[in-house]
Amino acid sequence: MIKEKQIKILETHYKNCLAYWKLHGENEIVAMGYALNDVRRVRNNLFSLRREPMDADIVQEVVDKYRTQLDRVIEKSHLGKLENEDDDHIRRCDHCGKPMKKGYYWGGEYYCSKKCLDVHYTQDEQDMNMFLLNEGEKLSDLSEKEKEARFDKNDECYYTEWDSVYND
Repeated sequence: MIKEKQIKILETHYKNCLAYWKLHGENEIVAMGYALNDVRRVRNNLFSLRREPMDADIVQEVVDKYRTQLDRVIEKSHLGKLENEDDDHIRRCDHCGKPMKKGYYWGGEYYCSKKCLDVHYTQDEQDMNMFLLNEGEKLSDLSEKEKEARFDKNDECYYTEWDSVYND
């Protein structure tokens, strides 16, 4: 199989994987990373019934191309902004750095999604913080009325939406 055909197949696969991951709720950077890993694992022509082998050097060439794109997107959207003192007024996820209009405020930290929150806190820790549970107390021990009352009292751990990404 000629090089141009292999490159076209791999690029098509990358674009389809990127669309798949975005469709399943991943943000641009995460979707690009997953799609890149999907391409990196290709060993055979995905569109061939004969399982024609793909040249490993060509796979690496395509991976390098999209890795460079991913690096540029990360640099543009996160790294420069995180190090820039001028953007202290922007509310960002403490895990991934994404600007936030909605998400979790968690004891002085911000998380844009449940996935980011889950990286830092187990579900038990989240329940304990959100419903102000005492040591050894379980969420299932509380009635719905108690859950609601404790949740309403909590001003440190909750999900919310803001009018903009800018801190007040």
